[in-house]
Amino acid sequence: MEAANPPGMKPLAAISLTHVEFDPNDPYGPLMGYASLVPIALLVSYCTLIAFRRDLATCLMFLGQLVNEAVNYAAKKIIKEARPTEYLGKGYGMPSSHSQFVAFFAIYITIYTVKRLNFRHTAWKILISATVFALAGLVAYSRIHLTYHTPKQVAVGLLVGTCFAFIWFLLVENVFVSAIDLDTPVARWFLLRDTRSIPNILVFEYEKTMEELRARKSTRKERKIN
Repeated sequence: MEAANPPGMKPLAAISLTHVEFDPNDPYGPLMGYASLVPIALLVSYCTLIAFRRDLATCLMFLGQLVNEAVNYAAKKIIKEARPTEYLGKGYGMPSSHSQFVAFFAIYITIYTVKRLNFRHTAWKILISATVFALAGLVAYSRIHLTYHTPKQVAVGLLVGTCFAFIWFLLVENVFVSAIDLDTPVARWFLLRDTRSIPNILVFEYEKTMEELRARKSTRKERKIN
């Protein structure tokens, strides 16, 4: 999108990464616009988790998300199907990258939650799965509502993202994890860890933290006595 320029200045360009257009008279327009920004928020969340958690599972899921985007880019270049409107969005429209992105995210999170995470109450698994599916559905629908994609382009994006999530999860569990050695200088320098075998990481970290706090308090008391 080109920006307005003062007289005598060369043309300026605008970064359209977060630029979403909607009908100002549409009461659902703002909601649909913000829904379209969910993938960007998820990318920020990925980077934050990786930076602060250094967990192998998160790193591999993020890698899968990036490969999923590469698959979408290649598919668009091969299929070359136009978007429903020429003035909304850049590039081709088949399949929808937003739909493929959120489908991969929702399916992978659900599989990982069911297979790997243990909670004291099963309701947490249901709540997590329902939340990510609702979010994915909202994002996918927003692309149709805002006329950035046709229903077919969104449906294909959801299908491709779903299939790739299953494939990537199988690759992670059966190939990548066993092939990655965390006992190397590089892995130790980045503090990479694999917590998949711990039944409930939240409870585990809480108990370890409390043990450390009690030990430190006990040490302080002994020093005061001595």
